[in-house]
Amino acid sequence: MDANLKAKWVEALRSDKYKQIAGTLREGDQFCCLGVLCDVMGARWTSHGDAYVDGDYQSSLLSTRMLQNIGLSEAAQSVLYGMNDSGRPFPAIADYIERKL
Repeated sequence: MDANLKAKWVEALRSDKYKQIAGTLREGDQFCCLGVLCDVMGARWTSHGDAYVDGDYQSSLLSTRMLQNIGLSEAAQSVLYGMNDSGRPFPAIADYIERKL
């Protein structure tokens, strides 16, 4: 994963800008950790909380194409959304990203 993108994502997760939600990338002003990544990447959001990032559609999870483009594995995505949806707070997820990705 690109170090600059990783640093921006970790910083965003540790900021007070994002409220956390489970089960979707975004709902209103709430995001999952993967939704925060999309937002950091400049996503264009739909009214249903889905994202377009670099012309690629993301819904609930990141597409295979986006994962390949940013250098994130399906397994890593699974761990991250599992942490998020089980209630791990964003700062703990940011710590994991720094250590493991």
